[in-house]
Amino acid sequence: MGERLDVHALSCHGWVLGEHGDSSVPVWSCVNVVGVSLKNLNPDLGTDADMEQWKEVHKQVIDSAYEGLYGIKNDVFLSVPCILGQNGISDVVKVTLTSEEEACLKKSADTL
Repeated sequence: MGERLDVHALSCHGWVLGEHGDSSVPVWSCVNVVGVSLKNLNPDLGTDADMEQWKEVHKQVIDSAYEGLYGIKNDVFLSVPCILGQNGISDVVKVTLTSEEEACLKKSADTL
């Protein structure tokens, strides 16, 4: 949302409920930027009638479920750097790896 509106990502808020994939549910009625409801500005937000095609943002969220971190496509649990908050993991730190390090990490995932 932030990229599309050219605002900082921390100013954009929205929820996607359910599983992280094809059946996920975007809660368009709650999407806001700096506290301003996008649904109030664009009542067709997230529908087929939406001229701005915000459903494409949801498609990007769905597609991200199938992108593996560091090119790892398998469903495996690996140790990667994370930011921990009071409710557990709040974010995965995406460290820039050398090609050799990335190859070793992929080999580790394949081993699992």
